Amino acid sequence: MELNYFKEILFDLVNESDKLAVLDIEEDYNNNTMIFTMPDGRRILMECRTIE
Repeated sequence: MELNYFKEILFDLVNESDKLAVLDIEEDYNNNTMIFTMPDGRRILMECRTIE
């Protein structure tokens, strides 16, 4: 599976989830990161990369 396709699927899963309660998702495609803003104001950084 290509990394960009995986990131698209991950974005959709988080965005459509009722249990995660994510208010906002910021994507930085150049750095392969996503920042999730939570209801309590916390921000969570997730980096996606392939490893060999």
